[in-house]
Amino acid sequence: MQQILPNLYTFSGLLVGRVYLIDDGGELTIIDAGLASAGQKILQQLAAANYQPSQVKRIIITHAHPDHIGSLKALAEATGAQVIASAEEAEVIEGRALGKLPDPATLPAIYRMIPMKPSPFPPTPVGRIVQEGEVIDVFGGLRVVATPGHAPGQIALYQPEKKLIITGDTLMHMLGLRLPMVMATPDMPQAKQSIRKLCDMDIEIVLFGHGEPIMSGGREQIRAFARSRGIL
Repeated sequence: MQQILPNLYTFSGLLVGRVYLIDDGGELTIIDAGLASAGQKILQQLAAANYQPSQVKRIIITHAHPDHIGSLKALAEATGAQVIASAEEAEVIEGRALGKLPDPATLPAIYRMIPMKPSPFPPTPVGRIVQEGEVIDVFGGLRVVATPGHAPGQIALYQPEKKLIITGDTLMHMLGLRLPMVMATPDMPQAKQSIRKLCDMDIEIVLFGHGEPIMSGGREQIRAFARSRGIL
């Protein structure tokens, strides 16, 4: 694991995507769950840091895509943690619906050549449904921010005192800031509205589902990106 801030870490060596860990005095919260291959690595890194699986009390899911819930069932069963998600994403997590993909007709021609279909996942019970404005009592209080578009019920998590936001895939930070992946975003206009929403928040630190953190000047960088894409 790599420390980002005191009591806030990211797991190392995962094939795709970021999974975060918060330590509130030995009570642990995992944010997102990575691909199916990530579960064992996450448990090994917890053990290497002298944590017990039972210390993980909750797993917060930003959205129910394969690289964010692939190992959720395994982690939930190994830890006994409560799973937290929005109502829309809970339907996918619990196996009551398939994840939504974009209408191929809305995609650039190159993407229409790539076959895409939603896949079911091993159902995992969601113990708590959260919505816009709700505060999860973790890390001094994480406020739920609805950021739909990349997924219908995607959420971000905002810590106002630290001016920190965990974005899920609201946007990515790979060779600079980027829009979420086109072929996995069912409503790109809505996704851009969610980015615009971040532009009005007091943000310094930005943690992404994909890419390195921004440790200062987050809002200014997001606003500059939004202006460059005609979002602002």
